[in-house]
This record gives sequence, C-alpha cells and structure tokens, in this order.
Amino acid sequence: MATLDVSISNVAVTTIQSDLHLTAAAGAWILDSYMLSFASLLFLGGSLANRYGIKKPLLFGLSLAAVTSVGLALSVFTGNYALLAVLYALGNLGIVISVPAMTTLTMQSAGSEYSNIASTMLNIARQTGSLVGLVAKIRVEA
Repeated sequence: MATLDVSISNVAVTTIQSDLHLTAAAGAWILDSYMLSFASLLFLGGSLANRYGIKKPLLFGLSLAAVTSVGLALSVFTGNYALLAVLYALGNLGIVISVPAMTTLTMQSAGSEYSNIASTMLNIARQTGSLVGLVAKIRVEA
C-alpha cells in the first residue's frame, strides 16, 4: 500500500509538472518532500501503535485512507489541485498510521517460528506495489 502510493506519486508528478509549468527540479522536490514526510511520519505511526495498541491505529489509519481514496476518486477530474493535495495528504497520513501497526500485527501473528516467512511476505507485497506503480507509469507515459 505504501510502496504503491510512492509509485503513484512518481506517475502523477509528470502531469503536475506539465499542468503547473514546473521544472524537472521542482518535480524532484515534490517527490523528495513527499518521501521525506512519509518516512518521518512513520515514527508517529509506530508510537501510536505502542501507545494505543495495534487495533485502534490500524483501523483508524485504514479508515482514513479508504475515505480519502473515495474522495480522491470523486474529485480527481475537478482540476482543483488544492483539494487533491489535502485529500492526498490525509490519505497518506492514514497509510502512515496503519503501516507500523500492520507490520507489528503480521509479525506478532506469525510468531517467532515463522517471523522470517512473514517478513518475506510483507516485502513481496511491498515490492509488488512498486511493480504495479512502475507498470502504471509506463502505461501512462505510452
């Protein structure tokens, strides 16, 4: 989910650059700022999972991401970049909150005997998200 989101950002930045007449350097700043904020907010998600348990942050984060995804789908053709940016930021906040809880839940559910397999499966899912994003970028640019 998180890796797919980064891939979507890579796909969207070319459209944003052309619509707003930005340079390639400005597009790189957009991607870098997104990834830095995403990575730094993962600590927030981890601390929320430690403070409130795994279930509450996981359900809140996934609900926030789902609601904002519906909002993005409904408003994508409006051309209102401010609305899209706010919805995208809220959706990413939901993902950031849910990722540490999801990882912890998976690793705890697997137990120490199968933790290597669980970790491998999480990484396969993340890399699959990256691959889907790459394919989407190729299809959009073609």
